[in-house]
Amino acid sequence: MSLLATTLLAAAPAALPPAQDTELLSFWITDLEKFFPDPKDAGLLEALRLVDDRILELPDEIPGFHIDAPPQVIDLAIHLMTGEKSLRIFSSNDSNLMFPIYGQLELMENDPERARSIASTLINLGRQAGAPLGEPREDGLVPVEQAPVPVLFGARDGEVILSAGKLVPAAYDPSLAPLPDGVDPQVALHVDVGGILQLVTSLAEGNDRELGMMLALFSRAGLDDMEVYFAHGIDAERGYTTARMPRWGGHMREKGLLPASTLTAADLALIPKDATFASVGKVNFQGTLDYVLGMFREPLAQEGIDDPIQMIAGMTGFDIEKDFIAHLGDTWGVYTSDTTGGGGLLSGVAFVELKNSDGLLDTFERLQDLANELSRSETEGYVQLRSWEQGGTSYLSLTFPGLPIPAEPTFAFTDRYLLMGLTRSTCTAAVRQAKGGAPSLVENPRFQESLPGPIDGALSVNFCDTPRLLRDGYGPTNLLMSALVNGTRSRLDATRDAGVIMPSYGELVAGAKASAGMARIQGDDYVFESRGDRSAMVCLTSTVGFLSRNPVILALPAATLMWARVEGVPGY
Repeated sequence: MSLLATTLLAAAPAALPPAQDTELLSFWITDLEKFFPDPKDAGLLEALRLVDDRILELPDEIPGFHIDAPPQVIDLAIHLMTGEKSLRIFSSNDSNLMFPIYGQLELMENDPERARSIASTLINLGRQAGAPLGEPREDGLVPVEQAPVPVLFGARDGEVILSAGKLVPAAYDPSLAPLPDGVDPQVALHVDVGGILQLVTSLAEGNDRELGMMLALFSRAGLDDMEVYFAHGIDAERGYTTARMPRWGGHMREKGLLPASTLTAADLALIPKDATFASVGKVNFQGTLDYVLGMFREPLAQEGIDDPIQMIAGMTGFDIEKDFIAHLGDTWGVYTSDTTGGGGLLSGVAFVELKNSDGLLDTFERLQDLANELSRSETEGYVQLRSWEQGGTSYLSLTFPGLPIPAEPTFAFTDRYLLMGLTRSTCTAAVRQAKGGAPSLVENPRFQESLPGPIDGALSVNFCDTPRLLRDGYGPTNLLMSALVNGTRSRLDATRDAGVIMPSYGELVAGAKASAGMARIQGDDYVFESRGDRSAMVCLTSTVGFLSRNPVILALPAATLMWARVEGVPGY
């Protein structure tokens, strides 16, 4: 009997493996009311509530402007855009699916009656417009006929859902977001980069050689195992942002990307106490170079380039590894400060730790001779690298003799650091800070109270003095808010007025928090955490302040557009 059973089982077809679903993307955002809970944002929230009323007035004011939808549809559409919502997208190897991707959008009313009312209104409007809607199923969901994949719409458990391909059991749970206990999430995001790449690879396999090469490049970079969890939220005191990349720390360790040491408070001594912005970190320069070369080794070999380092050395006389990388330490940083020039862009300093200052200085002197020789033939000497000394420190400046060019980028070589500033005075001030004795960022109380954890053990730390930037951003932001309140007012109904949107400067700056963040490796995970102000108006004003202090940043898009037009880029 047992022999017969064994024979029959062996002859039976093997069971198909269960379908496996992979969450590619999940996004959740709270409603407008909870996104602007701070009293400083009350005026902004009120103005945003009036946008839909203003839109409905436009057809009577603008010739030829029409809104081909009933007013209730406009109200409903704006409600759906500003309400709490969740979007989830999955891939699946389920053979019953017409397409290996399915997803679901959920508008989270958290009220069954309200959800049914919204769904019913939209279904009725769709039928009136001739949309191919079928009859409701037992669960109340209405199928959309003639769609390339199964599409369902309707209300379920207090939510309005739109499903394509396959029903998703539940909306994204924001409590899964990696936020500290007691913090209310406002935005949560999960992206499985590896899953997306695997899906694209399977769909494009054999169809597109260039795409296949690019996907292979991503795979060599380790992106086929990258996953990101991101969240932002607030509590009664401040705002919090976190990002976690599972396994990415282990990947960095395996690929030799991790530096030999992590940050300590001493590494921040180069940054003045009055910094308006700062970012400092540790990096393995040699490991990073090896990582990049490993990614491109195969494509370069196909082009006949076996050793790009030696190829560049043969063309220029400079070996990137021996003449540059070998002289660098692990620590790098950038900052702007009052000490080095008033806190704006021209106060900006970049620095990198050195293992061999004399060796790098020798490399730069060789580079200086080569650049000046080229300048004599190409610019008649109007562009020169000039070396000079001050206080025992060697400097190298890019100069424009005879031309009133408002720039003089300068390098400084101390025993331990290479520093670069956009002007000589900026660079000399940075050198004085680097030589020690002056108060550093670690002594800034705004920095200390905003740090999400200890400096020791971190891979990178950044800081933005939000209260300091409010002074520069208040005027321009006030004008923006005046434009918004005027734009939402009615000519005919004086009662529709958001009133005072912008708090007074004193109210805005009172209790404003600076922003500080840090990244570190926890186990095999890469984790970033930051803390800042909870008010959207404070954050907006500080951003405008940063841009107003650094107006060249605003010119970059225009410069890019002009370059595109000059170069004849398609579409421009």
